[in-house]
Amino acid sequence: MDMVREVLDQSAADKLKTIPLSNDTICRRIEDMSDDVKQQTTARIQKSAYYALQMDESTDIANHATLLVYVRYVWEGDLEEQILCSRDLPTTTTAEDIFSTVDLYLGSLGLSWQNCVGITTDGAASMTGKHSGVVKRILERASNATWNHCFLHREALAAKKYVRFNDYFPEKHDDDPWISDPFGIDVESVTLPSNEENQLVELSCDKTLKKKFSEVSLSQFWCREVLSEYPSLATRAIKSILPFSTTYLCESGFSSLVQLKSKQRNRLDIEHDLRVALSTITPDFETLIRSKAHPQLSH
Repeated sequence: MDMVREVLDQSAADKLKTIPLSNDTICRRIEDMSDDVKQQTTARIQKSAYYALQMDESTDIANHATLLVYVRYVWEGDLEEQILCSRDLPTTTTAEDIFSTVDLYLGSLGLSWQNCVGITTDGAASMTGKHSGVVKRILERASNATWNHCFLHREALAAKKYVRFNDYFPEKHDDDPWISDPFGIDVESVTLPSNEENQLVELSCDKTLKKKFSEVSLSQFWCREVLSEYPSLATRAIKSILPFSTTYLCESGFSSLVQLKSKQRNRLDIEHDLRVALSTITPDFETLIRSKAHPQLSH
């Protein structure tokens, strides 16, 4: 009120006083926007045939463990990535805790593990343990998924001792070079099911698609330009490029978490704040405003 009075005038401050605001009005508005973004994100994932996850866990200023999960899916002819959730974890975080948390959340959204084609994490034992790690538990449920060890973490580990280098960056033969350049590959050298091999032959001779390939991104090419005409081949390509290669988004998300949680605000539940801050989906403000159109007479 003082700021409005100084910058504008007393009449403006008097008008502002007529706006009913309770102690947690702003908090509720953030929750409303977060819930709307969550609904939009869920609807987009459900419309995509497949999705991939990226996850990481860290501790905040109060030494509370927090799990961040990002998701990538096909939306409107391209790949889109959004924050899926942030979850508080027990102080003694175990692989079972992390897996159960993600499993319950996906179940609450009606998402199946069978549609998950990729999971990207760092190399922490709780994530990658051979017998009870999160990745092992996920791969048991998601038969179509592959695990990617964040290459930024691999680079950091390898840099500590270059003689363990091949362990972190083993030679890996690219079985699907046709995905990155379907027009420059020798089709006879590609091993695919007969129907997909025929589709690749036809595609490699399509001059219109070859022109499109030089004009759009790789993900747009397979999701938008090829999927309708060569569905089987495009689906195989999409499942290959959908998984994340790093946990960069999670690392960026934790930077936002540090800004939101301070020593003075270490008990805040910031899931809604994080979703609004990190998601690129714009809330449906018109619907939200209509739902709040009735005057609040008392608090």
